Amino acid sequence: MPETQMSSSIPRSAGSGPRQNAAADVVQLRGADYALARYDRKWIPTRNERNFLVMMDVLSKAEGRGRLGMIVGPFGRGKTWTVRRYAAHNRAAYLLCWHTWQSSELGMLQALCRELGMSEPPHRKDACLYQIVDRLIANPRTVFLDEMDLTPKRLDLVRQIVEVTASSFVLVGENRLAEQMAGNGRTWSRTFQTLIFEPLAMSDIIFYARESAGLEISEDVAAILHAAPGGGDWRNLERLTIELTEICNSNRTRVVSESMAAMAIKMALKGIAA
Repeated sequence: MPETQMSSSIPRSAGSGPRQNAAADVVQLRGADYALARYDRKWIPTRNERNFLVMMDVLSKAEGRGRLGMIVGPFGRGKTWTVRRYAAHNRAAYLLCWHTWQSSELGMLQALCRELGMSEPPHRKDACLYQIVDRLIANPRTVFLDEMDLTPKRLDLVRQIVEVTASSFVLVGENRLAEQMAGNGRTWSRTFQTLIFEPLAMSDIIFYARESAGLEISEDVAAILHAAPGGGDWRNLERLTIELTEICNSNRTRVVSESMAAMAIKMALKGIAA
């Protein structure tokens, strides 16, 4: 996957090295010359993404033999964001599963037909299935099925498509997906790669705040944010960064203090359980 070019939004002195004039940068972020910080969501590399890319590399080496992969973890860990980004850059198919597919096999097959480039899928299950098989054999692609834990009745259908087409399918969901797949012996025996998405690290919090809003967060402040309810959750990190941007602007500084972090937690994470 092509590496994303990141550029910090923190202003730097002309001719300075990337980190040599850090003290001067902090001075520029305070006082009368302060420029308002603006939040702009950025992608940052994380340990989860690195582990995911290793997993995909292993699956790619098994191309032509038919393999299942599984990615699990609680909501907010960045699973969907990661696989959609990968799919967009690597000609993979991405499909978000609907709960209604538990009672509608045809609905799932038609949606997969559309994702594989068919604008008008057939109205019969067998015809849809044959079209999917033909397309994946003629044009092999990795297929991601996100929120697959909502449609466990379709595990055998997915396994059969994998066997016939020798394609790689990666099933994504919350932790119960692992139990659902392990409870289906035929599916589990064909699952060659599994990955558990972990909470965000403190270094991710520091880097994300800098890249998305130009905020400077120390390790001590990052530890406070990380220890907050849901502190390892991507969505909560976005909420915190947006709140911190407003707090910093009102104080005309981009250097986040411990008291600012506590205020952001109180404002952004109301009602969120640990």
